[in-house]
Amino acid sequence: VGIDQGGGSGTSHGSWVSSVAVGNKFGNCPDCLLVVLEADTVDGIAEAYQWAAAQPWIDVITSSITVGVVGAGLNPGIFPDKHTGAVAASENGKIFLTSSGNGAANLGLIPTSTFLYDGGSPAVIPVGASSEDGLTSHWSDFPAEIMANGNSRGAAATASMTGETAVGGTSFSSPGAAGALAKSLLEARRACNDFEEGASPSGSALTLLRNHGCAVESGPFADGRLTRRQLH
Repeated sequence: VGIDQGGGSGTSHGSWVSSVAVGNKFGNCPDCLLVVLEADTVDGIAEAYQWAAAQPWIDVITSSITVGVVGAGLNPGIFPDKHTGAVAASENGKIFLTSSGNGAANLGLIPTSTFLYDGGSPAVIPVGASSEDGLTSHWSDFPAEIMANGNSRGAAATASMTGETAVGGTSFSSPGAAGALAKSLLEARRACNDFEEGASPSGSALTLLRNHGCAVESGPFADGRLTRRQLH
């Protein structure tokens, strides 16, 4: 989900950062299906959250946009629609990730609180930025439940079908984490010969796997829980 900055030409912030989720070169899950939702109003973003939460074939939602009192994507401000969208997603068996923020005024200065972005919603999982070796970026807002590479990482270049560039920011961390999560779920389903699309409306991912006769004996699903620490 992102603000449309390219008139539908594929150069928006939302479609740009998604290259680290599903891109053929930089994406964590190139086999996953990507749905890009663009909007140019606060109401449009809220509607996008609700629409994605209602689709049974969507597993993970990632949002690298917020709305504050001084405009889209800038601190400070509380965005209640992110909370309501995440609640709807969790009720339908989905995970809602969001970028934690890039410091004061979103300019990579001193870090601020993720409360300015999600209001402390328990349904929203903020993703902070780290280097490739796992060190937290000094400007990444906190607290962040999980961390993902968002510091001088590779991504697709905008306004190009083949270009690439080095980027930084939690806007890339969140879709990167979403891609890793989606890949884990995709691989688990393939191992269990489960070829259904999307989240299960009748139970958790673990229940769905066991219903397909797949014994989960190792990995994060072995104890019947997937914690945020394990996801990180």
